[in-house]
Amino acid sequence: MTSPAPTLAAAPSADEVAAVECPVERAQLLSQLARTFGTLPSALAVLRRETLLELRATRPVSVVAQLTGVSPGRISQMTAGGAS
Repeated sequence: MTSPAPTLAAAPSADEVAAVECPVERAQLLSQLARTFGTLPSALAVLRRETLLELRATRPVSVVAQLTGVSPGRISQMTAGGAS
């Protein structure tokens, strides 16, 4: 018997994730949530982009990719255009 797939209702709220002070830990959590659920609610997707932009301000794409487990190309896509 297989366990049911997690639903977005089980995801933490954007406020809960935003409360994670360290941007590296926040980005790792958001990347884990994206892998688990396949898609993020819009508030979490916005928070993910903002967090990645925060990391990109002080780190090269390759380092952000390594820290978050996301490919450098995907990091570049998500942060294209800079701050919104």
